[in-house]
Amino acid sequence: AGIKVSDAEMDAININRHQFHGDWNYTISPISPPPVR
Repeated sequence: AGIKVSDAEMDAININRHQFHGDWNYTISPISPPPVR
């Protein structure tokens, strides 16, 4: 309760919005780390 999320934090979330009602239907996926060379 009372936790604020900044716009930058929201922009960093990997969200794939679905075609049908993308505001309600979406998938959140982890952000993959860069490959190790």
